[in-house]
Amino acid sequence: MNVSITEAAASELMRLSVMVPDGVAGKMFIGISEGGCATWSFSISTYGNYEIPISRANGITLFTKSEYVEKISNISINYIENLTGGSFVFSGKNIRVMPCGNCFEFQQ
Repeated sequence: MNVSITEAAASELMRLSVMVPDGVAGKMFIGISEGGCATWSFSISTYGNYEIPISRANGITLFTKSEYVEKISNISINYIENLTGGSFVFSGKNIRVMPCGNCFEFQQ
C-alpha cells in the first residue's frame, strides 16, 4: 500500500468513521474528481463503493476505486487543526498541491 496516513490524520479519520450511524469504524474512502481550484481535487468520505484498500494505519483502512490507485499512489495525508477548524492536507512527489490543500495537478 502506497498512501501514507499521519497519526493526526488517522485519528481524525477514525473519529469521522465512528460518528456515522451506518458506517464501519475504521473504514474510510478516498476519491478524486475534476474541479476545485485546480484540475483535480481529493475527497474523503465515510461511505462509498470503493473496493481497493490502499492504506492501513492506526486502525484505519482507506479504500479507493481501482481507477484511482495509480493516480493517488505515493501521497501523504495529514490533518491540521487551527483556530478556525481543521482540514486534511495532501502532499506527494507526483502532484502539485494548491494552497487550499485539497486540489492538485499531476506533475509531469
